[in-house]
Amino acid sequence: TRCSRDWSSDVCSSDLGHAEYVAELARQLAHDRFGDDAYTRGINVYTTVSSMHQTLAYDAVQAGIERYGKRHGSAKAATALPQAALISLDARTGAIEAMVGGTDFATSRFNHATQAQRQPGSTFKPFVAYAALNTGQLPGGVEYTLRDTGTYKLTSIPEERCQLNVKCIFKNANCGNGAPCRYGRVNVVSALAISSDVFFYKIGEEIFSQRGYRPILEEQVRQFGFGSPTGIDLPYEFIGTVPNKALKQRLAASGAIAKEEGKGYYVGDNVQFAIGQGLLSATPLQLAVAYGTIASGGKVVQPHVVRAVWGPGTPNGKPGRVDLDKGVVLRDYSAPEIKRDIGMDKTARDAIVEGLTRVVNGPGVRSDIYHSTTGEKLFRSYPKRALPIAGKTGTAQGAGNLPWNDSSAFAAFSKNPNIPYTAVAYLEKSGFGSRAAAPVVKCVFTALAGKTRVIDAQPADPLDVNAITPAPEQRLNSPFCLVGSGSSVRD
Repeated sequence: TRCSRDWSSDVCSSDLGHAEYVAELARQLAHDRFGDDAYTRGINVYTTVSSMHQTLAYDAVQAGIERYGKRHGSAKAATALPQAALISLDARTGAIEAMVGGTDFATSRFNHATQAQRQPGSTFKPFVAYAALNTGQLPGGVEYTLRDTGTYKLTSIPEERCQLNVKCIFKNANCGNGAPCRYGRVNVVSALAISSDVFFYKIGEEIFSQRGYRPILEEQVRQFGFGSPTGIDLPYEFIGTVPNKALKQRLAASGAIAKEEGKGYYVGDNVQFAIGQGLLSATPLQLAVAYGTIASGGKVVQPHVVRAVWGPGTPNGKPGRVDLDKGVVLRDYSAPEIKRDIGMDKTARDAIVEGLTRVVNGPGVRSDIYHSTTGEKLFRSYPKRALPIAGKTGTAQGAGNLPWNDSSAFAAFSKNPNIPYTAVAYLEKSGFGSRAAAPVVKCVFTALAGKTRVIDAQPADPLDVNAITPAPEQRLNSPFCLVGSGSSVRD
């Protein structure tokens, strides 16, 4: 996986297996660090991106988007396919293994993997669970339970205000019968598994109102990197937003929200924050780093794309390659950098990982009826023994709270330390988390488990300036990894 010599993005991308976004950012990075030498001296950038992993990620995203088009079944849908991003990294080292920055690089160079600031929806709930467990907010810790009746009423707001203009009642997503899901008695593990909004509404209210209205939740989730740059060695990274009073004041001053709304930070803001909605936003890269932190037991790694920079005169190898054994390393960036270790409490982490494992494997909970977990049906065909994973669905509600504006998110990590990958997919305006993004990530881990054959990228010869033959088009070898029933719950 190298970008070299010519430095046009098309040339660089052909060697990486549809890694146009990585190649373009690597080109910008090389120019920033080496100036015009990056173009004239034949400098080679050796990236962390795996050709096989990148091809797999790209093919899975494209197959998922095509599936979306068929599901929505019109010529209009086919020509207005959603934007998408997928990022996969090594949770131990931060090395980016694959990055799909959008649907079509030719039409938009905006990198959705590092620049799209979007609501993470319920993929954010593990970090809220950690905040509650780490601060002692839940009486009894992991043993704490509540009865989820489908609705939650704020207890810190006087009844007279609730009768006037303050929203005090919050509901779970509907269960398909027009009524909010009622999950019965749940703890932190089962609340993550079935994505109980009520459980997290309560955390959102009480971690704020019972602690002097201090930004405890904000402080806790920032440890995972939300609201801050990841430090990736690529330009133009966006940092997302973490809700607080200062943010609301800035948004009100810019006209993004009403001036009256910007006067304070309220309980309702923290309630929405706790389910990954409201003014919270993050990039897929930030979400991948945060899930990698859970996977590693609390180590926040700095993601990186560049492994090393090789000097001029590195000889050509086979088509699409250079002979690194005969080159000279100018700079080596391969050493992993741990930004911090947040020291995750083992009991808290184990409960969170158990809940995320149940999202994939089941079981759900039984109250009025049996409620499957949000990923249980989809992952029935997944090879769980070959590569156990833990993950979480998310549905970010769009404009007007209309279902066709929902964006789909799924984040997961391998539980096998020998295959230490984390993957996040985000498909905008594509529906529920289990129906669009989760099948894409499922395909990635199915291949990493060795249960789907991945055809490695077949590059054109970017080192031959006279070459006119493009690389052959590639598609997902087997689209059956996408197959499965998504949850009917908007979570």
